[in-house]
Amino acid sequence: MPLGVDAETYIALSEAFEQENILTQQREQVDTVPRTFLPDSHYIIDHFSMVIFRIRDDQGDTSVNSISNSPPSRGMPPAH
Repeated sequence: MPLGVDAETYIALSEAFEQENILTQQREQVDTVPRTFLPDSHYIIDHFSMVIFRIRDDQGDTSVNSISNSPPSRGMPPAH
């Protein structure tokens, strides 16, 4: 608990933040992008979604160790 804040104030602020967070997520769940000549686009925003990036080195390897420890290949074909 932060210094200078009593337990009741902290709990009240925490509950108010939780309620505001719920309302904001409900309000922003559907994002509408208006367009002039085409129908509007609607995007559903899911706060449980995840974006995954796969990083590959110059030889196509996805291993973190090979990316950080391998020297540049100088245009040589993959060793697979």
